[in-house]
Amino acid sequence: MKIALVGPAHPYKGGGARHTTELAHRLAAAGHDVIIESWRAQYPSRLYPGQQTVDVPEGEPYPRTHRRLAWYRPDGWLAEGRRLRPADLVVFAYLTPLQAPPYLAIMAGLRRPARTAGGSAAAGRAAVSSCRITGAAQRHSSSRLRLATGGFTST
Repeated sequence: MKIALVGPAHPYKGGGARHTTELAHRLAAAGHDVIIESWRAQYPSRLYPGQQTVDVPEGEPYPRTHRRLAWYRPDGWLAEGRRLRPADLVVFAYLTPLQAPPYLAIMAGLRRPARTAGGSAAAGRAAVSSCRITGAAQRHSSSRLRLATGGFTST
């Protein structure tokens, strides 16, 4: 299966980047064709004062990581969605509300129905409500999924 993961990866620090990278490694080890579409600029430095990246990887970097997304380039968000159309599955690592506009634009560029699961309550409701335009899957625990969707899931 051709899988695209959209979210932070090395050189970004923290659990989100580590999770995205580890997921890519495990899916590839299971025989899937996996790429990570990551950020070259995740959000303005004013909103995250401090070091956003690390020099030394917190885990093994995934070799097929592309860094084409930038918060200040909305034209690139839709283009990314178009580039990801051949993927069988697109998984979004939704970590902060600041990612909603870029992710929704990427989803619009995909032009296919969505299968959604989990995330935070607000993210889950937003994902379920935007099912008509998306091609995304977001995975979390079943209890978080029930909380996020009010018991409704679209598969």
